[in-house]
Amino acid sequence: MRQFDVHRNLGTTRDEYPYLVVLQSSLFRDSRRRVVIPLARTIPRLPESDRLNPVFDIEGKPFSLMTLAILNIPTDRLGPMVTNLTEESDAIIAAVDWMVNRAWG
Repeated sequence: MRQFDVHRNLGTTRDEYPYLVVLQSSLFRDSRRRVVIPLARTIPRLPESDRLNPVFDIEGKPFSLMTLAILNIPTDRLGPMVTNLTEESDAIIAAVDWMVNRAWG
């Protein structure tokens, strides 16, 4: 599993979030868990959506990165890999940076 691999979601939330993007660096490849961000069919319509929820084409359809739904799961809960979003990594990292910014301080 590489960073930015997109896997099918095998969990109970697969109807809402059919795919999961691996965010975790390959530096931690020996871990039995992966930090992932779900991808949803529904595209949020909030002012910060473009930044927080970038949209990616997965198997010919648009999916939103649901950055605020970040989680970690056991590696055996990740389904088959369908693509890799390394070319979109700047947008993914920017969304995570935006989520953890210190604007509320």
